[in-house]
Amino acid sequence: MNKLAVLLFGQPRPKARPADDLWDEETPTPPDHPLVPERTRIDAAPWLEEGCLLHRVQTRDGIEWWLMDQDGKLAEVLLLE
Repeated sequence: MNKLAVLLFGQPRPKARPADDLWDEETPTPPDHPLVPERTRIDAAPWLEEGCLLHRVQTRDGIEWWLMDQDGKLAEVLLLE
């Protein structure tokens, strides 16, 4: 990208990172699954006790862990550091 375009439009946004594997975002991830980091497992525990389901979601910035309530609404997002 040339310097004028960068000045006018800013740096181009990176493309979405490829998924680490083919886990379906619609399918809840069991908290004891090897893909779930220990910190996420600990932070998610109170929400899981309330009946929320853990979902692994690929975003532009990487992996996020979403906790969905029993009605399918987003209850909490846990970010990887």
